[in-house]
Amino acid sequence: MALAPEPGRQVNTASPRDDLELRLYNIWSSVLLHPNIGLRDNFFDIGGTSLSAIKIVHRINAELGTALAVTEIIAHPTIEDLGGVLRAGRERQRPQNPICFRKGGGAVNVVCIHPGGGTAFAYLSLAKELPEDHGVWGIQSVGVYPGDEMLPDIGAMADHYIGLIGDLLDRPLVITGASFGGMVAYEMVRRLHLAGHDTATAVMLDALGSDDPAITENETLSDAAEFRSKLVTYNGMFPGIDDAQIDQYHRIYNHNTLASRRWNFRRNDGRVILIQAIRGRNRAQLRFLRFFWHMRSKGRFLFKCTAGDHSTMLEGDDVRRIAQIITKVLAGRLMPTGGK
Repeated sequence: MALAPEPGRQVNTASPRDDLELRLYNIWSSVLLHPNIGLRDNFFDIGGTSLSAIKIVHRINAELGTALAVTEIIAHPTIEDLGGVLRAGRERQRPQNPICFRKGGGAVNVVCIHPGGGTAFAYLSLAKELPEDHGVWGIQSVGVYPGDEMLPDIGAMADHYIGLIGDLLDRPLVITGASFGGMVAYEMVRRLHLAGHDTATAVMLDALGSDDPAITENETLSDAAEFRSKLVTYNGMFPGIDDAQIDQYHRIYNHNTLASRRWNFRRNDGRVILIQAIRGRNRAQLRFLRFFWHMRSKGRFLFKCTAGDHSTMLEGDDVRRIAQIITKVLAGRLMPTGGK
C-alpha cells in the first residue's frame, strides 16, 4: 500500500545517513553557527575559514579519537566527503540509543521512532523545525548493525523502546514515527496508557494499516536489487558504506515489513493523531486508512493532512506542518478528543 517515490527522485537528501554524519553535522553547526548546513554544502561557501577549520578538526579529533589533518577539510570540504574519509580509517562505532538531536529545556520532548529501514537520522529535519526548547530524540532499531539480533515483533519493540525513554514519561511527550515508526509509536502509547502513563501522544506520520488477508498474509519481500534502488531513492547510500551494512539494512527492512503486516493492532485508549499524506491517493484510500486507525483508537483520536506524498513527510512544507502540529500538541492547544 506504500506509495513508491517518483522514478529517479531522491528524498531526505539533507539528512545524515549514519551516526558519523550526524556528529560531523553537530560539530560544524556549533563552530560555524550556520542555521541549516547540508551534507553537500562546501565548507568555505557557508562561512568556513582557516581558523574555523582548525577548530573543527580539533573537535573531530577530540570527540572521535582520530588524527585528522586540517588539509583534509580543504581536500574534502563537505560533510559527506569528509565522512567517507573518516569511515575508511576507523571501525564502525555504534551510536547511543536514543540519539539526541537536541536536549531542549527538559519540559517537553519528542521521541522519533525509526521507519522500516531501521535508522532514525532522517528526523533531524523535524528537529530543525521544532522550537529550541523541545527535546528531540531518535530511536534506532535493535538489529540495525551487522551481527545484531532483531526484536521479534512490534510489541517487543514497543516494550524495549519504552524502557529507553523511561526518564521522559513524567512530562508532556510526543512519540512520533514515519510509516512503520508510526505503528510502533501507536503501540507504545497504547501500552503506556494501560500502565497508567497518560503524558504521551502518538503522532503517526502516514502509518499504513490493513486487516485485509491479502495484505496481512502476504509474504512477498523486497529483493536485493529493488532494495538497493530504494536505498538510493531515500538517500541511504553514502561514501564508505559496505556491503555488510547494506545487507543488514535489507534484512531489517524486510523484517519490519513482515512485522507491520502480522501485528494485530488492538484498542488504544491513549491519544492518537494520524497525519496523512494526500498526494497520489484518492478519497476512498484516505478514508480507509483513517477508518482503520480511528476504529482502533477508541479513546482520543484526531487526523490531519499534509499536501505531499508518503515519501516527503520529513521534507519541505510537510515537515514544517508536522512540526507545527506537534508543537501545538505539546503546548496543550491541540488535543485528540473522543469517547471511549
